[in-house]
Amino acid sequence: MFHRNEDDSWTLREARAGQGAHLEVIGCTLSVDEVYRDPLAQAATEAEERLPGS
Repeated sequence: MFHRNEDDSWTLREARAGQGAHLEVIGCTLSVDEVYRDPLAQAATEAEERLPGS
């Protein structure tokens, strides 16, 4: 994500899997893993577990 500096220049701040991206202006940290998780994969696994004979 890009961060605007006090002198109005911009700095790229990277966050990778297992890390968080801190958003200073709103005082929170976003988990990269949560942003990019695949909710359909979890739903498919849960559906398979409910199938007869599983």
